[in-house]
Amino acid sequence: MNRYRPMKASSASSALLDEVEDDPNYALGEKYDGFRTLLYIEDDGSIRLFNQSGTEQTANVPGITGIKILDKGLYGTVLDGEGIGADRRIESTKSIFGSSPEYAIKWQEQHGNAQYKAFDILKYGRTEVIESTLRERRVLLTDVILTLRASGIKDIDIETLVTTNKRIFFERIVAAGGEGVMVKDLNAQYHPGMRSNGWTKVKRVDSWDTVIMGFTEGKGKYEGVIGAIRYGFMENGILKEVGKSSGMTDAYRAMFASDPASYIGRVAEIEGQEIGKNGAIRFPRFLRLRTDKLPEECSVN
Repeated sequence: MNRYRPMKASSASSALLDEVEDDPNYALGEKYDGFRTLLYIEDDGSIRLFNQSGTEQTANVPGITGIKILDKGLYGTVLDGEGIGADRRIESTKSIFGSSPEYAIKWQEQHGNAQYKAFDILKYGRTEVIESTLRERRVLLTDVILTLRASGIKDIDIETLVTTNKRIFFERIVAAGGEGVMVKDLNAQYHPGMRSNGWTKVKRVDSWDTVIMGFTEGKGKYEGVIGAIRYGFMENGILKEVGKSSGMTDAYRAMFASDPASYIGRVAEIEGQEIGKNGAIRFPRFLRLRTDKLPEECSVN
């Protein structure tokens, strides 16, 4: 079966919420702090999962992939969604989707199964539907999710979208500790592997995926470990160093210090206020390493 690359979202400030507040053609969904995952229903009825860098994660989540689908009309279906831990904490999600199958299964036995939140559909059975509107795709997606749940897969659900009280919805998400929302154009098509204005991230703060290019030495209480990450972005196919970021936990500092060379070229998510005129992130703070992103995907946009 043909493997897709997921569509990428653009980013905007919360001012966008006021622009779309009363527009029925835009809906809001929660932005999950999870691992972007494509779900494939194969020709034998099995379910396989791949993250956005193409790594297969089928064996990590038997609660989702352990049941074969008998409805042959769904063979060939491809869904786009997010894998998240049972408690929705990024640490739990990483322990499942960013680890070996053995570790992921053991973690779920102790802490609960991973969940798959589906928010789009690329193929409905053998039919590609990426040129349909999101409004039309949601009808098909709902049908698929209902069938999968009826087949015994209880750890899968569909993203909830709201079309009214959008600013209130965003504020509730943020107040509950959520990352933010996705603003979705209900008339937009799906563009695999491309960045689209059909989806726009509005976060409590912005974050960017960067490439680690080196480290600075720690001083004072951080002497002997890492002081800051030197990071960069891809620009026209060339990796360009633009700034430094601290804010790591002591555990991350020690991990980086243990073998710095092995982390150069890895992807790190850094949050901040905005991109400054010099191309660096203003008020940066390291958030996490990302195993589901490739360095080539790390551009300012």
